[in-house]
Amino acid sequence: MAPTNTAFLQLGPVHSTLGWLPEGPRFDLALGHARIGGRDVAGPFTAAGMEDAIQHVEDAIAPWSRQRPHPGGLLAVDAATLQRLADAGAGPDREGVWHTDAVEQAYQRLALRATRGGGAAGSDPAQDATVLILRECLHHGGLVGLVAAAAA
Repeated sequence: MAPTNTAFLQLGPVHSTLGWLPEGPRFDLALGHARIGGRDVAGPFTAAGMEDAIQHVEDAIAPWSRQRPHPGGLLAVDAATLQRLADAGAGPDREGVWHTDAVEQAYQRLALRATRGGGAAGSDPAQDATVLILRECLHHGGLVGLVAAAAA
């Protein structure tokens, strides 16, 4: 049986909404692809900055992850979020699922760049923050991948 959409993330620049489907609780998050932990994501992550951002994301999504109905589903996200993930080198399978492994590989590239001192040419802070946030949502939500959210 194929995984189903069990959660959604509306990832904005400074505020986001995370919830369980079909009508589970929704959580407003004071973070986004341009702001994490009350700080603008203005440049490439350093190792310390990445650890700090991870902690803020984990703290922000903890109430959501504690409400997990069951592991193994998919996180539905908007096209712009998927584009930033694609720009980070991840991609979907033939069915359009962006598996956790692909997100994890993009995250590992980000972590390696951060431990080498950040500042990589062409680094996009919004893309980096998106990868980090998606990775933490998948990991702590027990989800197996991402899919494009259905147009409203």
